Amino acid sequence: MGRPPRGGDPVSVMVVLIAASAIIGLGFLAVFVFAVRQGQFDDTWSPARRMLIDDDKVPPPDGRPIDVCQDVDRNVKEGKKTYE
Repeated sequence: MGRPPRGGDPVSVMVVLIAASAIIGLGFLAVFVFAVRQGQFDDTWSPARRMLIDDDKVPPPDGRPIDVCQDVDRNVKEGKKTYE
């Protein structure tokens, strides 16, 4: 009698690969749902236009740094244009 073929059943390898890919897919889905619930995708307006905003502002007299992102967010909330 001959020896049995080396390796395992090819079907069992496919089952392991499908199970592993399903676990990885569910992990990515869980991370995506977590990010949506945390508000990571709420602001879709200003990130795309932030590079168009002129940020060459004169610093206040007391020497505080200017935060352009806060200015953009405040203008968006007030309904003002932040670009020309």
